[in-house]
Amino acid sequence: MEKSEILIKLVHRLSLLFGSKGLTVKDMLKLFQLYHGLSGHDKIGVLARLICLQPIAEMMKKYIARLSVIVDLGCGYGLLSNFAALNFAATVYGVDNSYPRIQIARKSAAENIDVHFYHDNILKTKLPKCNAILLIDVCLMLNDLEYQRLLAKCRQALKPDGVLIIKDTTKEPFWKSFYTYLEDKAKFALSVYGYKFHGTPKHRSPSETKTILERSKFKIVEKRIVRTILPYPGIIYVCKSLTTRRKPQRHQDTK
Repeated sequence: MEKSEILIKLVHRLSLLFGSKGLTVKDMLKLFQLYHGLSGHDKIGVLARLICLQPIAEMMKKYIARLSVIVDLGCGYGLLSNFAALNFAATVYGVDNSYPRIQIARKSAAENIDVHFYHDNILKTKLPKCNAILLIDVCLMLNDLEYQRLLAKCRQALKPDGVLIIKDTTKEPFWKSFYTYLEDKAKFALSVYGYKFHGTPKHRSPSETKTILERSKFKIVEKRIVRTILPYPGIIYVCKSLTTRRKPQRHQDTK
């Protein structure tokens, strides 16, 4: 057994702390092999990210497995973008503010999958018409006004019956939220995400997020708490536009 396979089996075991129905050992090994040649620091970053992806991958399999165009905003190293392109035969566009991470994502893209990575500000980038949009662990970097601006862009880009999947940090329980807030502040100060972020982590309760989504004309079709013994209060929202077009009704002739 190769060292990388032993390592991924360990990472997969750790990932079961977050969920068990998203990524198999085979899925993880296939993804990790795309990132060969990384420095030790970046390899640790990719492995750490893999550990957390189980519940998100599960939601993706449930809601977007048959959809053709996917946009991953705040894609980072491109793990979920690559996962979608490898498993769903989709065209995937990943966008991130971090130039170092986008460079790694671009190198990871296999020749036989339809995935494209762009270095851009997710608030300013032009979005293609798409069937699904991912916002994974990026909303805490946005104030409420920026969040609503981004949601408006997403709603305009999504095709009828398109789906928006958000993974965010919630305020409950308080001790987890407080710990994560301090960790995020440290990460921002150290430019862990590949660029300097001068804002403050914005954790929102489910009711606050629901209000922002409804103002932006989205409805929540599923909400799931990421249950883990680790000190990270994650929550996933699956959303659809409130303005989805309805099929025209046929009117019978009356005589």
